[in-house]
Amino acid sequence: MDKNKPQNPNENQQPQNNEEKSNKVMKRLFQLVVILLLIIIIILLLLRSCGDWGKQEPTQPTGGGVIFDPNAGEDTRPDETKVQRPNIIVPGWPKIVIPCDQTEVPVNFFNPEENAGWYHMQFELRLPTDSGIGYEVLYTSGLVEAGKHIQKITLSRPLPAGTYKAIIHVQPYRVEDNSKTHDAVQNTQIIAIAVP
Repeated sequence: MDKNKPQNPNENQQPQNNEEKSNKVMKRLFQLVVILLLIIIIILLLLRSCGDWGKQEPTQPTGGGVIFDPNAGEDTRPDETKVQRPNIIVPGWPKIVIPCDQTEVPVNFFNPEENAGWYHMQFELRLPTDSGIGYEVLYTSGLVEAGKHIQKITLSRPLPAGTYKAIIHVQPYRVEDNSKTHDAVQNTQIIAIAVP
């Protein structure tokens, strides 16, 4: 460069301006790419949450098992025709205290009121055999309506004083057709005591 030659002040700035422009374009391009990626992610999330996209159908079991029924599907009946059967309410009896050497004994077997209109119950009091295989039935009730109690029963035989491991078998029946449904088997203790 010649010292005597006048310098153009814009001559040195031109490359800097091109470099600045290039940096600005790159920043803008990067911002656009980030915004586009965010928009795509939001759209995909909305699609996944709103529709059947991404839902997997159950696969058929292998190995010769039972397959899914192709006629099974969602319940499409109007809401007023759908009947939701409530869970069966079964009370528990951790122990039963009775007078010894008597067949007429007090108890409180009952079918809770919450089962009204849905379930009747039958109660069976059992003593496991000494071998642990099978049991002896001490008492079997008839059907008990919801809200009703059995407060006195007749045992098949009197029990001497003592504590006995026992089982209460509770068999619910559907009200509409008196068909059996899931039963409950409860471990309990019968405490036979001498009554003055």
